[in-house]
Amino acid sequence: MAMSVSIKDDPFTRVLAALWDLVEDHYPLTQMIAVGNRIYRQDQPHAERSRIQDGDAPELNILPVGFTSVDELYSSDTASFRQQFEFHLTTGSRDETELLFPITWELLRALAASKKTKLNLAYVRNMEIDGVDHSRTDSADQRGRLGWTCVLTVTVILIFDWNRHLLATDPVLE
Repeated sequence: MAMSVSIKDDPFTRVLAALWDLVEDHYPLTQMIAVGNRIYRQDQPHAERSRIQDGDAPELNILPVGFTSVDELYSSDTASFRQQFEFHLTTGSRDETELLFPITWELLRALAASKKTKLNLAYVRNMEIDGVDHSRTDSADQRGRLGWTCVLTVTVILIFDWNRHLLATDPVLE
């Protein structure tokens, strides 16, 4: 029997959308990164550019990178999933103080603020910032990127009730 949850209503897509919402809702980030340079949009999948031009930076993308653990017996009636996402930032600048540090700071502020709201999803238990890696490219890579880049990794911890979410034919994913 097919599940009634559509592809866009699955909890993992909702988490990704909620991560984008926290970027969109954080005013300093929307001022630093043009809307066309925020790459994930549900209405335009795979919008990443093959080559970056001057007006394409800074560029931000959020990528799901998998699960660090799945505990189907987290408790007697719940299961736990630890899903990782990476925020990929390309600055296009060789000066770390121009875009790299300010945007990284605002991403960290937005993520820290969202720990209280838990992305406004009932099944999100917590979110952890796992690390921030910066690197600088002095010669263009295959996408034409120069300057500083950042990869910020977060883990979102999801807890699902077996009867309400996992075994139900019509799961409630509020």
